[in-house]
Order: sequence, then structure tokens, then C-alpha cells
Amino acid sequence: MQTLTNKKRATSRNNRSNFHKSIRKSPRGKIAKKQSSVKFLNVLSFIAVLIAFSFFYTWVRVQAVHIGYDMAVAKKIESEVLEVNKRYKTEIATLTSPVRIKQLARNELGLSIPQKDQVVILNEKVY
Repeated sequence: MQTLTNKKRATSRNNRSNFHKSIRKSPRGKIAKKQSSVKFLNVLSFIAVLIAFSFFYTWVRVQAVHIGYDMAVAKKIESEVLEVNKRYKTEIATLTSPVRIKQLARNELGLSIPQKDQVVILNEKVY
């Protein structure tokens, strides 16, 4: 009886190993390997796309921050230029004022309003 049980055990071991070998050799085993490799490639592709999207999103956010800084600098420069422009307009208005020009003519240049005998009226056709 022991020999019979030993033979059954040996046969069952061979059957198990043959079963595993047959799975490895069977087309279903190859299909399963292909399917697992396809799944792995799909997951790997998804991760690659996710990483690429993350890099792109980060780049866009960094560019937005840089543009924000540039806009702040541009607004500061604009306000400075507007202030300088306002000062120049005030200076032009002051320098071209008739009252100031009259004072400069009298005080610094020694000019005065001409008397009646100092005015000579010319005919329009005299050359």
C-alpha cells in the first residue's frame, strides 16, 4: 500500500509540474503575459503623461508669476512717468506764463512798454 501511495504522490507531483509547464507553454499564458505587459505600458504611459502635464502646469504657473512681477514693475514705472509728466506740464505752464515773461522783460532785460512816440506804424505795402 505504501508503494501505491508513493506512486500516487509522485504522479500527482508530476501532474502539478506538468500543469504549471503547460500553463507557461499555453497560448493563454502568453496572452496573459501580453496583457500584463500592455497594462504595464498603459500605466507607464499614463504616469509619463501625468508627469509631463505636471511640468507644463508648473511652467505655466511660474510664467504667470513672472508676468505678474513684470506688470507690477511696469505700473510703478508708469506712475513715475506720469508724475514726471505732470511736473513738466506745470513747469511749462509756469515758464510760459505772460506774467512771468513780463517780469523777466522788465527786471532782467530792462525792457518797458513803449511810449506813443516810440511806436512807428508802417504801411502794409512798404517793403
